[in-house]
Amino acid sequence: MGHQLWLICATLGLLASGPVLAADRDLTGTWEGIQVCDDTDGGVAQNFVTDDRVEITQRGDHLRLRRVTQDGAESLTYEGTVVALAHSDRFEAMVSVCDGSYEAREMLRLRRVQVGGGGGGTFDAESLYESSDVPGIRGTQIFGTCKWAYERVSPDNPRVRRC
Repeated sequence: MGHQLWLICATLGLLASGPVLAADRDLTGTWEGIQVCDDTDGGVAQNFVTDDRVEITQRGDHLRLRRVTQDGAESLTYEGTVVALAHSDRFEAMVSVCDGSYEAREMLRLRRVQVGGGGGGTFDAESLYESSDVPGIRGTQIFGTCKWAYERVSPDNPRVRRC
């Protein structure tokens, strides 16, 4: 009877503590993919596609993401929240730039997130950004949108630092 009472109390305690993201919703790891962007550079409309690497460290529902250029010279760090979607086994995340090797403002919504056994996974994302400090074109005001498509290449924790 004592063991059953303890089990009931423990279960009620977990239910009362609110939603907890399961381990199968952990985005931690290194992801590689592409960005397809549409922006204005000094008032001139342009489109570009770029290969990219993203490193993610997740603790509970808090996400830290570092976007690194392929040559590793430039990076932006984002922080935000992972949210389980109601009445679904799906989840999304919203992060914004909080630090980096240059000044930028960007919000990123990770959608259609899928993580699976063996460390695999994919996500799509959409972002809005603005900067006048982008390396190579500093001083020129740019703003635009990007669509992201990424695949996890390693589940190892890259230990993205806090902002």
